[in-house]
Amino acid sequence: MDRGPAHISRLHEDILHYIFELNADMYLEEESNSSDDGGQTPSDPNDNALNDHALNVIRHTSQIHDYQLLDVETWKALQQPAPHLEFFKVDIEYWGEHQIFPTADPSLFSDEAPSLREFRFTYPRGINPNFTHRAPWLRQLRDVTLIETFALSDILDALIDMPLLESLELQNATDSGPVLRRCVHLPRLSLLMINTITGLRAVLLFLERVVAAPACALVLDTFDGGNIHVTVEDIIALQKIVLRYGSENFGTTAMEGFTFIDIFLDFPVTPGFFGTLQNSPSPNLFSHVKAWNIRDGMFADLEWEINNAGWDGLALFLSLFPFVEILQTPEYSLRVLLAAFQENPCIWSLLHTLRITDYTTLTPSFANTLLRFLDQREGDELPIKVLDVTEWVVQKRQDWGFLERKVGLKVVWVRDGIPSSYICGSGEPTKLKI
Repeated sequence: MDRGPAHISRLHEDILHYIFELNADMYLEEESNSSDDGGQTPSDPNDNALNDHALNVIRHTSQIHDYQLLDVETWKALQQPAPHLEFFKVDIEYWGEHQIFPTADPSLFSDEAPSLREFRFTYPRGINPNFTHRAPWLRQLRDVTLIETFALSDILDALIDMPLLESLELQNATDSGPVLRRCVHLPRLSLLMINTITGLRAVLLFLERVVAAPACALVLDTFDGGNIHVTVEDIIALQKIVLRYGSENFGTTAMEGFTFIDIFLDFPVTPGFFGTLQNSPSPNLFSHVKAWNIRDGMFADLEWEINNAGWDGLALFLSLFPFVEILQTPEYSLRVLLAAFQENPCIWSLLHTLRITDYTTLTPSFANTLLRFLDQREGDELPIKVLDVTEWVVQKRQDWGFLERKVGLKVVWVRDGIPSSYICGSGEPTKLKI
């Protein structure tokens, strides 16, 4: 593509608008690279067509790469009033140490964007986003996505001015300073998504201050690793929040059931951990869980931290999911679940399929563990009927011949897209070398 300036002032306005809608790439400087959809940037200082056109822009999308500063002409265009603008998206990819905006106190759209409904902004962390989060056009926003833009405390402060907000997505938000003491009421918020590197505790402080609409969906993903520790108190605080969102959903939404449950425990767990969960403020929510049609369960990393801490209450916890038919588990979680089934043989009476996952290398005791598990279920008259070993077959060859004595057990696997199976006790155990 020609990196020189394109003379577009002579184009008819409809054609010009069409070009913007096609997300045209424009290179205003040799060292810069930006693309705009519905952009407002004149390619020639003497051309006013784009500035005139800015008043009619409805959608604007910009992707800005490797800028030391946002070029002056682009910034002038972004400062123009935008009375008809409904959608605004800017993705800035920059890893320097300078501020992006040319002015110390940037003001998008001259604070005049009365029609703006959807706002998406990506700003790399590590630099100061000299960008106000208290702009007057925040009040009419319905959909906001912020990626690496502001700290959670700043976002919470901005939400005070956004009563019409319906959807909020925060990615890689950071934490800095104390959060507001008062609650922020968002009566129309129906979706709240948070994906952050901050850790669970900072997000809990944020969520405790947000009062969303009844039946608001909450999607939460935090990273708690390294020296970040999750305590039982954090889990109980999280349960209160989940209970608040979950209970409101139960009152307004007809639950059709889940098909998958994920439980990952890779944080320090104390003795009696599951008992603590069971006795925390979640029983009201768990009473609804029993009505969920959960058929597919996955338990990974279940043993890493509770192997020596005990599993008091685990059996009772598992009993909350009576409809599980399919269980996915690695070897180390299988040992923990075996202990739970020995404590309460009636858990998961509908369970018929076991999938062995390949999170770690199988230990020398794996065959014994698996046989004990299968024997336990069979002795409880709740036999496993299907064993799926596809994940292991894909990774490496394994001799599953030790299963031959489990007469009637169906072993299934898929290799190179071709499904295969073997009924144990058929007299051809060599077929289990797969």
